[in-house]
Amino acid sequence: MLRLTLAQMRRSIGRLVAAGVAIVIGTAFVAATLIAGNVITQTTNDSIAAQYADADLVVSAPDYLTPDDVDALEGVEGVDAVEPVQLTYLDLQHGAKRVFQMAVPAPSDPRFEALEVVEGSLPSAAGQVALPEDVAERLGVAVGGTVTSSRNVWDAAAPDGGTYEEVRDRLTVVGTTDDPYGAYAQMGGAAVVAREDLVAWESAQATPDDPERTYSAAMVGLAPGTELETARAAIGAQAPADAKAVTPAEHAQEQARQLTGDRDVFTFVILGFAAVALLVAALVIANTFQVLVAQRTRTLALLRAVGADKRQLARSVLTEATILGVVSSVGGILLGGLLTQVALLVARGATWACRSRRRSP
Repeated sequence: MLRLTLAQMRRSIGRLVAAGVAIVIGTAFVAATLIAGNVITQTTNDSIAAQYADADLVVSAPDYLTPDDVDALEGVEGVDAVEPVQLTYLDLQHGAKRVFQMAVPAPSDPRFEALEVVEGSLPSAAGQVALPEDVAERLGVAVGGTVTSSRNVWDAAAPDGGTYEEVRDRLTVVGTTDDPYGAYAQMGGAAVVAREDLVAWESAQATPDDPERTYSAAMVGLAPGTELETARAAIGAQAPADAKAVTPAEHAQEQARQLTGDRDVFTFVILGFAAVALLVAALVIANTFQVLVAQRTRTLALLRAVGADKRQLARSVLTEATILGVVSSVGGILLGGLLTQVALLVARGATWACRSRRRSP
């Protein structure tokens, strides 16, 4: 009966190809969507984890960490370096050009360095700044030049109990940076300033009524030979009761879930369109086999006359549909994977071309 089924498929190859194409398209749509959704999720996780560079652990708490909490982490056995996660925003100006740029402090330990230096160096003293390459290009400033940073400071001696006043600082550009792993891509990149500058600016901006400075997380570097789980347990005993000590990858996954509400909206939306494509494919297949069965009325009657029963005929049609479905589905999966890889290669090439244009003189 299988040989007869294959022979019938060859005679009806034209109609089966039309149904197969519908299956391939629908399956490719689903496969590409799932692969793309997984790539987007993984890229987001990697981007968030890249902010913590080569830190061994990330400590965070729902109510944030206080400076005392950070100081306590430094005293935990096996902890070699601790750095709180801080950021600020700079209003930078050079001539008639102006940008509003996020900034992070220069890392106290090389393990916490998420950015790569392209030219010059990172700030090592107050009054210095390292700019992303594209920001330096937009401002038209090179290493060794200066930019003006505008900020507000609280003047408690002013009338009416105090007010904010604008202060302008001259910052020397000591380097340019690149963000190869997209650590700060979602925030438009990051400049790097001296930590003492950032602390002084925050202190000058704070009013007497402002709450104590807190940190969303702290990066921890372990001493050589320290077991990760041992250090995690020791940190958990020293940190606030609701604090968590996790690896950068685990912290990134948690942050990504919070950003998306623990739902991959992109994948769900695209899968909705894929469901429509599969529904259309199902209708095409059903219509195709209805036509095929109608065309084979005489053949089926002849088979019944020579001894074939209804179950054998039904199995023959189902076998034909199964073969068509399996072959077309495999083709659709391969096509979906190929299209996704091509899209990733094109996107990667565009990214490298963009970076090359930035670096070209």
